[in-house]
Amino acid sequence: METTLISQFIDDELSLSEKIAFLRSIRNDPACCEKAIGLLEQEAVLARRVKLDRPMLNLASRHREKPAFSWWRWAAAIPVAAALLFLLIGYKPDPVPMTATAPAPISHRFVIYAPDTRQAEIAGSFSNWNPIPMKPTGADGYWELTLSMKPGEYRYSILLDRKSRMADPTVPLKEADDFGTVNSILRIG
Repeated sequence: METTLISQFIDDELSLSEKIAFLRSIRNDPACCEKAIGLLEQEAVLARRVKLDRPMLNLASRHREKPAFSWWRWAAAIPVAAALLFLLIGYKPDPVPMTATAPAPISHRFVIYAPDTRQAEIAGSFSNWNPIPMKPTGADGYWELTLSMKPGEYRYSILLDRKSRMADPTVPLKEADDFGTVNSILRIG
């Protein structure tokens, strides 16, 4: 099975008839089917994180203007204000020692398709920009690395054969750095 088709399928570069033919062909190749499912699941995780990081747009219709002064509003606010004042003046909770717990690390899988590469590495703020080798997932050109990372925002790039540096094509957030290259921005947690 040609692995280029997997990449084109995931990147939505195939026509509808090509997608149908692709799905029929991987049905008979369990290893290829599992690899495609694994990459699609990773794509779903990335898409969900990007969607969660975007601000929501409120398209609700405008409500009619309310009068500036309303007796009912003031009458309802007086008991609430009295209760809050009572809580602020009279309530003193027992001191409870606070313990800080570190956030649990989250496993993140990096995947890149680079069939003409002999060595792929990732370097980023999570590794103090020291390269971490990726492992080939077979002879089909995919490289992967799974890291346990603390929640936070990280910048990183992928090094191919220690010659060229590139941003991760599966991550939509990117920024230019001071060295003329582009880094990917990954938000964990």
